[in-house]
Amino acid sequence: MDRTSRESSEASSVSPPVSYDRDSWRALTRSVVLTLAVVGPICWWSRDFGVFLFIYTCFLPIFSLVCIFFIVRVIFTKDPSKKRLAVATFLAVIATIAMTFIVDHSFHERISFLFWYPAHYREVANYAGKEGVICSLDSNGMAGMSVDAYLVSDPSDSIADPNSPSGQKLRYPPECDADAVASVQRLWRGLYIVTMMNCPLG
Repeated sequence: MDRTSRESSEASSVSPPVSYDRDSWRALTRSVVLTLAVVGPICWWSRDFGVFLFIYTCFLPIFSLVCIFFIVRVIFTKDPSKKRLAVATFLAVIATIAMTFIVDHSFHERISFLFWYPAHYREVANYAGKEGVICSLDSNGMAGMSVDAYLVSDPSDSIADPNSPSGQKLRYPPECDADAVASVQRLWRGLYIVTMMNCPLG
């Protein structure tokens, strides 16, 4: 009888950490999802001047207050498990924000194309074998600078090469500066995303 009661008491003493671990993962997951829900749209439209101002006037001050809250909680929380949870949540939020901005900066135009393509695939098909600008994918800019991303068809599949005829034609238009081409991204053979600075493509 004593052995049975001892085993049951041991089992009850072991179960709370498992439950707390599950609660910790739920808290971390909620923090990451909430961070993505808030930061994702801000990051996506951060190239707009109004959103840019919002980031510096509202988002950064609020984020600073959140950081201070987590730091104070870590300092004054006596429970080690809660302290670890606060540190883990803080690091998860920081990592989520950093990764969101990195992904958007690196793949913004490609993500725009993924959303655009399902409803406009016929436009791409109509340009098969033709050279030209299919459409404007994204346009933004501030302080007198314009940055425009275009979906471009190039049957020669050589527009990324600055020494090719199509590459020369793109990089040295008579009405634009020599450094007007910000980037050339190949989607698949003959289809590119070309980002131009202060130089609209016709």
